[in-house]
Parts: sequence; structure tokens; C-alpha cells
Amino acid sequence: MEGFVDNSTSLVEKLPRFVQLPGLLSSQDYEVVRIVILLIIDPFLYLFGITSNVINIRVFCKMGTQDTVSVSFLALSISDLWYLFAQIPVTVCYLPSRFFSKSVQNTADMPALGIVVSRYSQIPYDFSIFIATYVAVTRCFCVTFPLKFGGIFTRSRTIMVLCVALATIVILYIPILSFQWFSYRFDPRRNVTRLTGSLAPEWVVWDPIHTTIFKNVYINICFITCCISTVILILNLSFAARTRQKITGGWEHIGTKPSSAESQTTTMDGTATAGKETSSKEHKSMKGSSSKPDKKTLSSRDTQVIKSVILVTLMFICTHIPVVIFVDIIKLFEPEFNYLGRYAKLVLSSFMLARSVVISSSACNCLVYFNFNTKYRETLKALFSRRE
Repeated sequence: MEGFVDNSTSLVEKLPRFVQLPGLLSSQDYEVVRIVILLIIDPFLYLFGITSNVINIRVFCKMGTQDTVSVSFLALSISDLWYLFAQIPVTVCYLPSRFFSKSVQNTADMPALGIVVSRYSQIPYDFSIFIATYVAVTRCFCVTFPLKFGGIFTRSRTIMVLCVALATIVILYIPILSFQWFSYRFDPRRNVTRLTGSLAPEWVVWDPIHTTIFKNVYINICFITCCISTVILILNLSFAARTRQKITGGWEHIGTKPSSAESQTTTMDGTATAGKETSSKEHKSMKGSSSKPDKKTLSSRDTQVIKSVILVTLMFICTHIPVVIFVDIIKLFEPEFNYLGRYAKLVLSSFMLARSVVISSSACNCLVYFNFNTKYRETLKALFSRRE
């Protein structure tokens, strides 16, 4: 009987063999950057991010997911928590070899394992990107077409869209993940058999396709969409602030102020509430003036929600910029800026720094929620006061 023929390629053979060419970052400087990021910055971000996202999930569940914003932010917290847990083994695998015992080094090829594991952590990352984009688009539609918003972006439809998006991302990752796995191989450099990562021959064909779909098309479309939606939200927010200022100035000029029951505003679920009419002469005069509140007028709650959405979206935009600069732009002007080129150590340092920036965005959303979501802040205080 013929023996089994393994046509897979070890990741050891795929790992870059660096040529010692003079670059902007020396080997000693690269090791310092590597240790600072992987042993100091990343562990702190993991600890803070996991704790904050667990709190976010607890608070949003306590608040109740009655609107699209709460559903989206709850899904974002779950996805960010998933991403942080998935990145921990990647950080461990990328640590310098001297932090592992000799027996561990002879048992497992940690950098090769890190390459395989890192691909799985991209699923929650891409899902978080979709959620941030979806939230930005829905809020943009809300302030632009407030009366139509409630009938289109409902809670059930939001849950369905998020579930379909996650299922689609997982399905698109199945081909590339099926062509990589863990296996034991003989390492002639160490004269031992080690656990490493292996790639099927089809991986060479599917990897460029997968990279084009997610790293070039998908992320850039989400990035551009978030930028456009954020600009529209900021413009609508400033317009609403000017409108409210004019209305307040008009009522102060008349000598009276509208009560909450006498004004007409549009809530975040898209329904309009009409105020009670009064027969006072001043009120009629005000209703006929140019300072009349319109559909674009936002309540204070709406303004706070929009500010939180803007900040969450801006965090995604700012964390994506280093990836665009390091991966796309610099390579256009410097061909040696790659993993095998003259600036290989600078590329690796830039990659680790950009990765830490992405991790920080998954960890810091709770600060936005606490500052710009009154209900979140009150629920969080109630949870902690109850425990005390």
C-alpha cells in the first residue's frame, strides 16, 4: 500500500528569512519596540478591554435592547470581547524566543503558530468593522430622514442584519481557513520534530483573493462609508445646534420659554411627538415665525446618542488610518518596505503598533458610552451601588 503523500507546505518555509541590510531600525531597537508593545502595552489593553467589554455587555443587557443603538452597541461589545480573547494567543506567539524555555522552543514553532491563529482573530475584527459602519449609516439616515427611520431600521431588522453579516463573514473565511492547519514537522535547523503551521497548495491561490476581498475592498468601503456618514452626522449636529439656538433666542425675545410638552421634536426611533397647542398670543406668534422647530430639531437625548456614534466611528477611522498608511501608502513609494525588504524590522514594528491601536479601539468604547449615554451611566452606577 502506498504511503500518504503530504503536499502541504510548512509555514517554516514561508517565514521571511531576513537579510541583514542597513535600515532605519536596528536589531536592538526592534527588540526594544517588540518587548514594550507585546509585554507592556498589549497586556494592559487586554486587561482593560476585556474588563470594559464585560461591563458593557452587562450594562446593555440590563438596559434592555429596545432600540437599534442598544442592539448594535451590545453586538459591538460582544465582537470586541471576542477579538480581544482571540488576540491573546497571537501576542504570546509573537514574543521573542528567549522568553520561552528550550523545551518549548523545541516543541512548537511559535511564530508559525501565530500566523495561523491570527487569521481566526480577523473574523471578529471584520464583524466589528461592519457594526461600526452599520451604526454610522443608521444614525446618518435617522437625522436625515427622521420620519422614515422608525419604519425601516427596526430592532428585529437590526438583529437580522447583524446575524446575516456575521454568517457571511464566517462563510467567506472558511476557504482560507480550511487550507491552513497545525501539524508536526521535522525541523532540520533544530534536528527535532515541532508543532508548526502548514499550508495547502490551494492556499497560494486563495490568499490573494481573500486579501483583496477583506483587506482591500471590504475594509476600504467601510472606511469611506464611515467617513461620509460621520461628516453628515457632524453637519446635521451643528445644524441642529444652530436651530436650537435660534429657537431659544426667539422665545427669549418674546419673554417666555417652551416647555417640553409644547415643543415638537423627533425621537431616535423616528416617531414625532406633537406638543399641546395654547391659545396665548405669544405662542401663536412664535409658531408663525421663522424660528419654528422643524423635523431636523434634535432632542438632547438624540444629540448625546449621535455624539457617541460619531466618537465610536471616529475611533474606527483613526485606528484604520495607521493600517492604510503602513500597508498601502508607504509601499507605493518605497518598494523595500515589506517583510523581506531592507526595512523589514520597521515593517514588523509598524505592524505591531497598528495592531495595538486596533486593540485599543476595542477596549475604549466604554469611555464613550459613559460620557455620552446618560442611561448607560445611570445603569452602570446602579449596578455598582447595588453591589456595594
